[in-house]
Amino acid sequence: MVLLYSFDDPMHPIGTRQNGIELMDFDKSVAWLNDQGEKAVILANSYTYSTYQWISSFVHIYDIQSDGFSDSTQPVLIYPNSQQILFRWLVPELIRLVCSSHGHLAIFDDLGIPAIIYSTPSGTYPNTNSTYFTSNTVPCIRGTYRNYTGIELCIPCSNGTYAYSNSYSPCTLPDSFCPYGA
Repeated sequence: MVLLYSFDDPMHPIGTRQNGIELMDFDKSVAWLNDQGEKAVILANSYTYSTYQWISSFVHIYDIQSDGFSDSTQPVLIYPNSQQILFRWLVPELIRLVCSSHGHLAIFDDLGIPAIIYSTPSGTYPNTNSTYFTSNTVPCIRGTYRNYTGIELCIPCSNGTYAYSNSYSPCTLPDSFCPYGA
């Protein structure tokens, strides 16, 4: 179970969440991604109860400001994913995470090896397919955008819009065609 507290009120949790499955260590490490308490980061390890055998490790990011925090809240990002793979030198069993006040995320594997996912400006996302211990900044792929600084992926443009730099714009020309992800 995760109990999420605000910096200002450590006596009363602002939200709670069960892991929802018969596995343990969902909340091995929990941190705020920024100083404002807008996004929470949770290390979601899965172990079997009977043998304590490791199954998987994921980092979940929750937008607390927009979505709140409860058993029904879904993460806005799960790392690793298809665009942000696990750093090459990390072993898949993750044991700790730490966030900076600027929104950077440090992850440690069970050997103590660190990796840092840097917060990137709008119009970009942090690429973790890197030969270094840190992510690098790459532009959003075509048909996607992100208009804020963070470690999240760019999101697809909605129907009737297209990606333009770090935002999206409506299709206004009569002969233009802008499907989802244009």
